[in-house]
Amino acid sequence: MNETRPPIELTFEARAGYLFVHARAETTTPETTLQFMREVAKQCAEAKLDRVLLFRDIPDTLSLSDFFLATETLLEGFRGIRGAVVNPYPVNAERLEFGSLVALNRGVTYKIFTNETEAEAWLLQDLPE
Repeated sequence: MNETRPPIELTFEARAGYLFVHARAETTTPETTLQFMREVAKQCAEAKLDRVLLFRDIPDTLSLSDFFLATETLLEGFRGIRGAVVNPYPVNAERLEFGSLVALNRGVTYKIFTNETEAEAWLLQDLPE
């Protein structure tokens, strides 16, 4: 019996001050990206959290043009949410940084990191104790 895996596996965990999301997939498409990022925005809204740390365990990225279009589509759901994205795949860095710049230029703040410790420190800075 051949089990079909979903295109992306998402796990969510409410942590002190933010939502932690682990996204795992073998590859991604514009549709998959839009679907999972909409779910992340929905989970943030439901948990009433305005910070999210996404561990992106996906060994590839969208093309630059698809990244631009996806970012444009998703902006509304992420306004007011500060995001830290952990990217453990160096080959993805340039495209993910491009997406971050597109988002920042349109009023959405997220930053790319290579490890969870630095991402969390940046994400939680300026939080009242």
